[in-house]
Amino acid sequence: MRALLRAAVLAAASASSGCLVLSLQPVYDSSAIESEESLVGIWENPDDHSSFVVDQGEWKSYRITYSAAAGTAPLALVGYLTKIGDELYLDVTPPRGVEVDWLLVPAHAACKLQLSSGRLAVTGLDYDWFIDAVSRHALPGLQVVLDGRKDVVIVSDTTAVRRWLQGHAQADAVFAETVTFVRKK
Repeated sequence: MRALLRAAVLAAASASSGCLVLSLQPVYDSSAIESEESLVGIWENPDDHSSFVVDQGEWKSYRITYSAAAGTAPLALVGYLTKIGDELYLDVTPPRGVEVDWLLVPAHAACKLQLSSGRLAVTGLDYDWFIDAVSRHALPGLQVVLDGRKDVVIVSDTTAVRRWLQGHAQADAVFAETVTFVRKK
C-alpha cells in the first residue's frame, strides 16, 4: 500500500525529496464530488514517459492506473475529483477491497489539477514546505504530525483540510513543481 501511495504522489509531482504529504481524511466530501469527462483517457508525461490511464469508476470515482518509466509494475488507485474554491483537486487512495494488513490505514494524497487543450497539469503538496511549517508550528487550522518515516500526515477532518486548502490555493510555496501530462488517447 505504501508503494501505491508513493507512486500516486510522485506521479502527482509531490515532494522533490521523495517524501510524502498524506491525509488520513479525504479532501472531498459527498456533496463536493465533481465529474469531468475530459479527465478520462490516457495521459503521458513526455519528459519521463510515465503515464496515467484514467477510467470512470463506481459512484463518481475514477479508476487510475499509474505506470512509471519502463521496468516497473503499474499501480492501481481510486480518485475522486473535487472543487475547492476555484481549484480542482484529485484525491487518490488505494482501491477499496484491496487486501491489506489489518493495522494499515488507507491514506489520501491530494493534488491540484488543471485540464486544458489535451494537457493535464498536476501539482502536489510540497513536502519541504510542510516540513518547514511543521518545525515552526506554522499551520494554524490544520493538525499535522510526522510519522516514523518523516512523512507529513494531516490528521484534521475533511472540513478543516478543505478550508485550509481553499485559503492556501494561491500560495505557490505550498505546492510542488507542476508536472504536465499530454493526452495520448
